[in-house]
Amino acid sequence: MTGLIIVAIAIALVATLIAFGVLTRDKGVMTIAQWDPKRLPFTLIVEETLDGRRPQIREALRWAVSWWNKALDFEVFVPIGSVGLGDTIPVMTMDREGRALALTRHTTNDAGEILSAAVYVDLDLSAKVNRTELRRGLAHELGHLLGLAHDDVTDSVMYSKATGSEPILTEADRALLITMYKGGSYA
Repeated sequence: MTGLIIVAIAIALVATLIAFGVLTRDKGVMTIAQWDPKRLPFTLIVEETLDGRRPQIREALRWAVSWWNKALDFEVFVPIGSVGLGDTIPVMTMDREGRALALTRHTTNDAGEILSAAVYVDLDLSAKVNRTELRRGLAHELGHLLGLAHDDVTDSVMYSKATGSEPILTEADRALLITMYKGGSYA
């Protein structure tokens, strides 16, 4: 029961911070941008070239989608291979000369609403990392896709450096995403 009270307080605090503009794109504290909640759940469309050359990427994306849906306790992503009613997000190849396993790009309006996005995966680097690192890296990028910025909690899925541990979703990030997308307080 105490845990539920703490979560309720955290959600109320995050909602207040969003309402007063403390958690904005300019501040970069927790969120970088936000989708209109009516555009969820997302369907990830894996580029054919990426899917054919690296089947482990599809497996890692399946895992990451499932991880996010379980961590948030609502469907924010449609299972890979299924089609939902929300927006479709492309997952494509990139050539970044080994600088990043994956990255997410957003297009936003002046209010910080995400209008479109894509996830890019480096084919060469994806072949050099183990399964856990690939899963964690893609789960991290899906966090950016949802609008989360990096944080400084080492085990967090949004930690800026790769770790070999199982990712966690911090209570602050979870409360923020629930407020943004399930709580209906779209800014």
